[in-house]
Amino acid sequence: MVRGLFYSDIDETALNKAKEGVFSLRSMKEVPDEYIDKYFIPTSNNRYKAKSFIKDMISFEQLNLSDRLVIIDIKLSLL
Repeated sequence: MVRGLFYSDIDETALNKAKEGVFSLRSMKEVPDEYIDKYFIPTSNNRYKAKSFIKDMISFEQLNLSDRLVIIDIKLSLL
């Protein structure tokens, strides 16, 4: 069960792009059609936008992972 997601980036431009939740057709090529239908809305120019309920589950923060942090009970994925 997903309780929420945390997205961080040191780069403010990358963070703002992630907040938009818009993905190119190329970046979605490995995503199964059933997930695209359930979680994304097709837009113009062969792009997909994450549905609002998905974006609402994500907390976006500018963060430098080399700073000292206290993080409890999370799974870290580096992309």
